[in-house]
Amino acid sequence: MDRMVNKIGIIIQARMGSSRLPGKIAKRLPYRGEFSVLEHIILRAKSIHPDYLVAVATSEHSDNDWVETITQKHQVVCFRGDEEDVLSRYYTLATQHQLDHVVRLTGDNPCIDPYYIKVAIQKHLEQNIDYTYTQGLPLGMNVEVISFTALKASNKLGGTPPDREHVTHYVRQNSDKFTLQFINVLSEKQDFDNYRLTLDTSQDYALMCLLYERLYPLNHLFGFREIIDLLEKEPWVLTINQQVIQKQAYNSFEDEKMAAVSLLEKNGFTYTAQYLLND
Repeated sequence: MDRMVNKIGIIIQARMGSSRLPGKIAKRLPYRGEFSVLEHIILRAKSIHPDYLVAVATSEHSDNDWVETITQKHQVVCFRGDEEDVLSRYYTLATQHQLDHVVRLTGDNPCIDPYYIKVAIQKHLEQNIDYTYTQGLPLGMNVEVISFTALKASNKLGGTPPDREHVTHYVRQNSDKFTLQFINVLSEKQDFDNYRLTLDTSQDYALMCLLYERLYPLNHLFGFREIIDLLEKEPWVLTINQQVIQKQAYNSFEDEKMAAVSLLEKNGFTYTAQYLLND
């Protein structure tokens, strides 16, 4: 049996705490559907390869007892660690299971496409590098793959809050120390980065419910192509969460301030934006 196959893990970071949409991973998709958001992500991950480890990395907080119950139901690994230090959860899980490479998934992306996860893994292994990230797919559908070597270094050297929370942040910020590739999995003329297919607000949930209501009965593992076909036929669907602002990980207060200034200016708060600039 191929050793490399047995050393790949798909780790889903998920917890019940969410400032914008509490308990979002437990919400049903569609609204009266059989499975929760987290269950759909687990089932999609399990479909990728029978020999890949599938695990959920959650926190020790009692709110996440439900998460552990779900992992037992679907017979996948559950690891419970620090509430805020997501990187340590990934590193400990990868160490315990002697993984060579890890696919990072999150509990707010129930539209991940197994096909493109396979593409990302294949490209990553072909190049034998530290980090691979797909580009061009809608927000919530791109995929990250990281080597255990890079994960170990990140856990040892990554000391900032963004490093600990966002897992691959240290690698991305230190491209001189690692081998990275950013692959466009679509044609160069296609770019769907502005399409929002992640779950962070009630508007996002409304859009996800609509997608699952329409597409899940036709294909339980519906992916990018089915979604785009629907959106091209009915573009109004994208307006459901068009005004949602995506949360970002900033490297400094100054970076975050400038993003806030831009947002204020776009929405007509010019005096406040000017005040921040002059502060």
